Amino acid sequence: MDMDFRTLAGALAAPMGLPAVTAAVAVPMGADEQGYSGAALCRVQVTFAGGAQGSFVAKRCGAAERLAAVRLYRQGRGYVPAAAEDGEWLLMEDIRPEPLPASGWQRQTAEALASLHLDNLGKGEEMPFMPPADRDYWENLTCRLSVGHFAALCRSDGRFGAEYGARLPALRRAAERFCRDMAALYAEGEWNTLTHGDLASPEGRHIRARKGRPCIIDWGFCRYGPLFADLAGVLDGEGLDACWEAFRRAGVRVSRPAFLERAAAAAPYPGFAYLYPAICGWQRGDPAWLERCLARLIR
Repeated sequence: MDMDFRTLAGALAAPMGLPAVTAAVAVPMGADEQGYSGAALCRVQVTFAGGAQGSFVAKRCGAAERLAAVRLYRQGRGYVPAAAEDGEWLLMEDIRPEPLPASGWQRQTAEALASLHLDNLGKGEEMPFMPPADRDYWENLTCRLSVGHFAALCRSDGRFGAEYGARLPALRRAAERFCRDMAALYAEGEWNTLTHGDLASPEGRHIRARKGRPCIIDWGFCRYGPLFADLAGVLDGEGLDACWEAFRRAGVRVSRPAFLERAAAAAPYPGFAYLYPAICGWQRGDPAWLERCLARLIR
């Protein structure tokens, strides 16, 4: 990749307390690191003054992701990678996968999500670059895209239609109910914040451990919307309780039943968000992910 990242690498290294950058060379990412967005992505091998070596990750992406990543880093919670941007590229700390702690991970993840969401709760005016997760968004994601792809394949593929067509009416009802609930949460207003939107993938690859603490990477699906979408499929009962407790400690007045009711309304989100890639998995001969999505959506 013919791109000089030295200036941007220097802008990232300085607040991280690293030495001055003397060289920065872009190299390809691993085949399993590219993700699904199609965005240009590379690893930047860096040489620091004194000869030490290091690496950052560079991504050419839209303003929402770039500015969200920098905002979260500057808020100083330590739950996101260090980040800098130049109007075109986002350069980030290179967070490699580490083994998750043997215990306490749910509570730690809940604390991390609560901290990030609390820092941005109700602050949409500070983030005009952030697209809203409003009624139009939920209807497009759920009814037009996810269920739309499912219905189209039921019509075009006889084998898929025979196996899954009977579930389409229930899936449509679930989509309508979910859209109504999420639109109501957005309209309620008090739960809107900077959300990640892609935390519950089967690989769990966007919540990593960094020195034993959660580090949330890849904010490419970020929006300003109800925080409960980020809890769905990520936090279990223990984690939801820990998250509610964190909000209470921060002065957010909400009863446990009211908090859990809103979390339950958002619980179908991973099923709809990952329905299309799960369908692609079925087409490759692996129906397991699709079955898990449908089990979450149709009860």
